[in-house]
Amino acid sequence: MTQDHEELDFLPVQEFFATRELKAERIPKTTTKTPDFQIVRDGSIVAYCEVKSPQDVFPERVSDAIRQGKRGIINIGYDDRQGRCIARAAKKAAPQFIAVNQAHLVPNILLMVNHDTTARMADFVEAVTGFIEEIGRYAATSLRKEIPEIDAYVWLNLATPEIRIFWQQNKFRDKIIELLKPD
Repeated sequence: MTQDHEELDFLPVQEFFATRELKAERIPKTTTKTPDFQIVRDGSIVAYCEVKSPQDVFPERVSDAIRQGKRGIINIGYDDRQGRCIARAAKKAAPQFIAVNQAHLVPNILLMVNHDTTARMADFVEAVTGFIEEIGRYAATSLRKEIPEIDAYVWLNLATPEIRIFWQQNKFRDKIIELLKPD
């Protein structure tokens, strides 16, 4: 997963929080990996936010398929790369949240700014919840169960006005709903 746009994505992320009367303040970089933002309301930190910006993976898949093809046969196939990309982002974010919020006193929010033109909202839903829309049932591992350090997952697609929010059923559920609901 490359993240060529992550710095550029910080402005729409800050706007996302501003529409909810929250301020996303950058956390200064240190030698310890930390989330990108602390979310502030009335001078108090109310959450932390890590931004991940997955890029197109389809061109990578095509290049790999061409290199691996034999006798002119190219097989791209289905390999759930988008779901694995989302899971990798969550696994990288968890220790970043622990670095600043070890006692887990405020919610941790993973915000995915999507640039992958082949990724669908359903890929995000499947990765976070384990629910596969095409078959109408839970059949995959749920990031919500696997990574309890993340209290909310947000999908922001800049190419379309798609925003999707999932939260954990934990002590921060009501706080997340109150923080992230649009005004």
